[in-house]
Amino acid sequence: MIRSSLLWKTRIGGLKPLWLFLAVVSGLSALTSAANVVLALQNPPEPATISVTQIVNREVDSNDYISLRGVVQYEASIGQMEAPPIAYFYLREQNNLALVRWQAERKPAEGEMLSISGITYRSTPDQKKLIADSLAATQETGLQINPDIYLNAGEKPPDRESEIVKTLSLAAVFLLCAVAMSFPAMIFQPLAAPQADMAGVAENKTRLTGRLRKLSKAAPPYEFEGDKEKFFENADAIFERLGEKFIVKHHHYTRRSLFGFITMKIVETDWAVILHSSNISNVERGVIYAWRAYPALRLSYRDVHNNPQTLLLRFKNAATQQACLKAIRE
Repeated sequence: MIRSSLLWKTRIGGLKPLWLFLAVVSGLSALTSAANVVLALQNPPEPATISVTQIVNREVDSNDYISLRGVVQYEASIGQMEAPPIAYFYLREQNNLALVRWQAERKPAEGEMLSISGITYRSTPDQKKLIADSLAATQETGLQINPDIYLNAGEKPPDRESEIVKTLSLAAVFLLCAVAMSFPAMIFQPLAAPQADMAGVAENKTRLTGRLRKLSKAAPPYEFEGDKEKFFENADAIFERLGEKFIVKHHHYTRRSLFGFITMKIVETDWAVILHSSNISNVERGVIYAWRAYPALRLSYRDVHNNPQTLLLRFKNAATQQACLKAIRE
């Protein structure tokens, strides 16, 4: 039962990229849905009847659900702000103008008296400039407009109940992803007795998790490049005995220098840790639970700076685990 529970925890934890992707998508969607909830809550089910003059007098804010009535007036540069079938025109009441964004197959005719409802939005800087330029070019004087607001015709506030349910559902998905990301991708469990099954071919290959030093010379006698260190997780490695010392080495760590999606430079380096019985304080035989259970060893030792370190070694089979343990204790 415990084994099954640990396996499922690490399997869930091993899918961190998936949980991160789902958390980002659900989180952004939840924010959008929450904005729709706010829009739905601040507006009544039916539009408020507003005059064009009230918009000019700045009595209307953005995200308001309103109904306007006025005479349609087209202006060429305004109508070209977006590609068809979206059209822009003014709704005129005496000398007051309100900008309308219209998205429908049938465009209202010039001079038509029109009653329309929709939601108000803030104008973009480009829209404001185009409005100012079009008013400056007209022959008429005394025209007034509020360039900060336009009406998106035909849009209605979202349904309150459905948006609230959607927001809560997306928030729940986000929280579940956050919980899943907190699960470990790997768990080491010590075993008091060695495994009875020693099947498999012994190799000198392993996968390591721990801190290694950079090698300036990757063949005996090994030499390190100063104090350069790097933490590796579940990296391919080999182990071997060198006289009284035990070495675990990660071959050909590749680092790419990218310019956009183009690889400009590839650098391969070798990393290792060299141990001997005097700085190994404890060796534990056990199992690493990841996507499945693997024979493993956990080494506690002190590094060249006398700091305590832990090295996890994961093996393909119990025979390789036993061979590594023998190499350490020789």
